[in-house]
Amino acid sequence: FGFGVAGAEIISSNMAVEGGGSAVLNPMIPGKRVYSLFGFCDILSFDKCTEMLEDEIMTFVNSIARIVHGEVSRWGGTCNKNLGNAFLMVWRIGDEKALSEYNRGGVRRRA
Repeated sequence: FGFGVAGAEIISSNMAVEGGGSAVLNPMIPGKRVYSLFGFCDILSFDKCTEMLEDEIMTFVNSIARIVHGEVSRWGGTCNKNLGNAFLMVWRIGDEKALSEYNRGGVRRRA
């Protein structure tokens, strides 16, 4: 059962260890807004690739996935979901506090 990076943080902060040593989920803890950039890419002409490659299609998809995951990770993001021929990528910017601190630090805005 996976929640992703943001979901894991939410679940872990909402878990409280009770006296008996077992964790209990408290769904009433307020959440926080997190800003992220999302990207989506897919393999063009995937149907034709499948027809041509037949049994080798998974090798082809895995080769592309290795490149996509590597580059997204290199630039500070994560691949959140693989959908066969498509990839959902996420770059987490931060929460409201992190953004306001960043903006107070004299970030220059282009006119």
